[in-house]
Order: sequence, then structure tokens, then C-alpha cells
Amino acid sequence: MKKIMLYIMVLALSVPLLAGASFSQSVTVGHAANQAVPIITGSGNPGAVVSLSKNVSLAYTTDTGTDFEQQEYSLGAYHTSGDKEYGTAYDTTIIKWNIKTDKVDLAAQTESDSSEYSAWTSM
Repeated sequence: MKKIMLYIMVLALSVPLLAGASFSQSVTVGHAANQAVPIITGSGNPGAVVSLSKNVSLAYTTDTGTDFEQQEYSLGAYHTSGDKEYGTAYDTTIIKWNIKTDKVDLAAQTESDSSEYSAWTSM
């Protein structure tokens, strides 16, 4: 759980630094990747690279449109040995969790703000 929380916090803090880049709308990194995976910008250059631990799945969604809107994001992480998935968004300081019953990778979020986690539990 500590690694999951660390990934979420690092990514949440990194997004504003990378806001000028044109990120794709959603990125999912499966738990079997176990390698550095770039989050690609519109120009094809990596705006950020994530390296996940074994059995960790990550999903990241950003709003498309103007540069300002691309600062809007939601992200989640999950470890296959656990039963909780964790998430946060640009418009909150709260990390939320939810019970995950299946041991599959996370799907991309449907919203790029904290409404994605409205039914989840605050930590």
C-alpha cells in the first residue's frame, strides 16, 4: 500500500510541472509491464515516464483541449495482491479508496476530476 500511495502522490505532484505538454486523454499501464512506460505528448515525445513495481496497475486520465484544461486529471493505482484501489484528482487533496474484487488491471477513468471517485471512501 505504501508504494501505491507513493505513486499517486508523486504523479499528482508531477502533473502541474508537465502541464504545458499535450498528454493523451488516458493512459493505462498494466501490472505485467514491469518497465518504464512513457506518457506520450501530442508531439510524440514523452512528457513523463512511469516505472511501476511488479503487480501494480496505473490509470491516468486528463482533459483534452486547451493547455489549462490539460492540468485537469484523475489517476488511480492498484496492486494485485491487495483488494483496494486508490485514486485522486487535480481538484482535491484527498486520496480515496475502493474495494476491487477482480485481480485485473485498472481501466481508464471516465472523468478527469474528483467526480470519478464520488462513491469511494476518503482516507
